[in-house]
Amino acid sequence: MILKKNMHKSIVLLLSGLFLFLVTSCESCREDKQTSFSDIVSTTVSDYDNYQMKFTFMGNQTSPITSVVFGSSPTNMAAFTPYRRSGQNYLNDDNPFASFAASGAEMERIIKAMETDATYTNNADKTEPLYSFMIMRDTGGADEKVFETLVLTADAPGLITSYILPNLDPGNAHGMELCTFFLKNVGG
Repeated sequence: MILKKNMHKSIVLLLSGLFLFLVTSCESCREDKQTSFSDIVSTTVSDYDNYQMKFTFMGNQTSPITSVVFGSSPTNMAAFTPYRRSGQNYLNDDNPFASFAASGAEMERIIKAMETDATYTNNADKTEPLYSFMIMRDTGGADEKVFETLVLTADAPGLITSYILPNLDPGNAHGMELCTFFLKNVGG
């Protein structure tokens, strides 16, 4: 009987250790794929057909604020989950989200327009960001990359009003509506 108890404890410890190893191994693999803004910029126009972008409100709130995902490939909120930074609040991503289609050309224009603005091309950790903006090159392969900038309250409107909205096609009314709605909800 004592042998069975010890064996059971050993199996539980072994499985716990294996689980911990797998979780930390997976996280470190994903961390290697987080990249600088310059590394997310593609030199091949067709690559932008595989990009997704996401806004997530992270500030104080009394009710959920809908996250917005958009891209030229089918949007997939779950694809961003492994890239979450520890210690940051991504709770809104776990609720229903809004999405819209944006062409590869729109995605390229947004990224190229942002390229020279250090406010939004900086991936440093920040205390109490208002929202997260992630860009994913979603190839599903080894060259999948993610860039994230944490946007502070003072900088909140600029990303959307200066870089996102002007670079969406004029016919992308749904995209403009969702970005404007997100900005209003976060107080921009």
